[in-house]
Amino acid sequence: MTDKNDSVKNPTSSRCSQGEPLTFRWFGFPTAEPGQDLQVLLSKVEEVIHKPNRIINDYVLGMAKAEIRTRIRLAEKGALHTPSQVDSVDRRGGAPLYEIRWQNITVLVKRGRGKPRESEIKLRLYHSEPREAPSHFVGHHIHEKDLTVKSQINHLQNAEIRVARNYYFQGLPTFWGIRN
Repeated sequence: MTDKNDSVKNPTSSRCSQGEPLTFRWFGFPTAEPGQDLQVLLSKVEEVIHKPNRIINDYVLGMAKAEIRTRIRLAEKGALHTPSQVDSVDRRGGAPLYEIRWQNITVLVKRGRGKPRESEIKLRLYHSEPREAPSHFVGHHIHEKDLTVKSQINHLQNAEIRVARNYYFQGLPTFWGIRN
């Protein structure tokens, strides 16, 4: 396990693990007005976890959103653990991208006419940590990691990272909507 001091020494470690306070900004789809960043992320989470074979009731949705909210709050405190909760991605794509990981978001899955069963899904939030905004981390894209075809996992994940990278570069001219 990496401790806080190791994270500070490692230039590829996320700000979200270095013990310093940060501000979360959302610059992806849909857009977020400043101050509405977490709310937009949570609405995006709701969209991501809804699937035709799932029962997403108020309890399931509330628990998922609570897990997302808690992890973002820890990231804002710089209190995430590397690499289990946050890690660098896309080291060669020209954007300082990282992923915040949720390994066990619980949803209910329909089983034909049988009783629904609980299933755990993995969510990934790709965010940037721009040099130009040292007190921020900027969320760009959240998705459910698809593990159904083992041979395609990396290919699918790289496609999701490209979505985040595109939002990073789109936001560069406008400073991702961060107000100074």
